[in-house]
Amino acid sequence: MFLLKENNFLFRSFSSIILFVSVIFAIIGTKKASGNLITFMRSMFTGFMVSLINGIINFIGFTIIYFSFPAIFDKAEKIAKEIFINNVKTNQDTTVNIAKAIENIHLQFTPGGFLLPNMFTSFIIGMLTTVFVTAFVYNRIKNI
Repeated sequence: MFLLKENNFLFRSFSSIILFVSVIFAIIGTKKASGNLITFMRSMFTGFMVSLINGIINFIGFTIIYFSFPAIFDKAEKIAKEIFINNVKTNQDTTVNIAKAIENIHLQFTPGGFLLPNMFTSFIIGMLTTVFVTAFVYNRIKNI
């Protein structure tokens, strides 16, 4: 079901939407908890922590699925390898080490290969959301 292009996009963006909403509510909640005052750095730290927690939870979820149902990723991995091989043949690129590239594709479907891209994506989306929300929420200190 999730191998179709539109379903895969919806599934992958679900975590980003949850992260986006979580960062917004965390920053607003932190502001309300601290007496309706929040600094830029406190807001950024809150967004960073929410992004970190989101990335860790995604990794743990992926790892649980990977070890519980290892065959679930076989079809997606097979399709990714076929697409890569077709692209190499179409472009007639002779500089590509196909064996090494296929091994790298396999690693993307393991917890170790999932960790870094997952954390990077979570961090980037979280920080962009944090900067956007912080621009509207944080209190500027007025020098009198």
